Amino acid sequence: MTEKSPVSTVDPAALASTMSSISGECQRFLNQYWAGQLARANTAPDPLGVIPALQTLYQQWLNHPDSLARAQVNLFQQYLGLWQNFAQRLWGLKTEPMVAPAPGDKRFRDSEWHTNPFFDFVKQSYLIAANAMVKMSAETPDLEPHLARKAAFYVKQFADA
Repeated sequence: MTEKSPVSTVDPAALASTMSSISGECQRFLNQYWAGQLARANTAPDPLGVIPALQTLYQQWLNHPDSLARAQVNLFQQYLGLWQNFAQRLWGLKTEPMVAPAPGDKRFRDSEWHTNPFFDFVKQSYLIAANAMVKMSAETPDLEPHLARKAAFYVKQFADA
């Protein structure tokens, strides 16, 4: 008796549709999140100025839709590559990771993060998203240098949390 690979039941069109839906939901979530942050900005105590820094960062992304679109396309391409690697691993093929944790990152010490294809997928998915957020914040156009460093720091803290 031969076992059927779980990958053989994946419909590429359905997968693409699902990925598109997830991307749209992520965008909707971010818009709702930032709308809520803007509404609370004047009432929440913020001695470090986190909210204004992130609001300015977000506003600059909206002011430069071409940069935002390039960053989103790059992120989507990385996720497509990750899905391709994941499918290949499920078929028993050897693949190289799309992204690896920074040396010394203790969060992914356990061998399951590397040997289990599902845990490896979750790890790489997180790292791709976190790296994209940090890169986008560091490369936001027309942001005053001090504010850019401050916003990048807060985004990195959020991503690491």
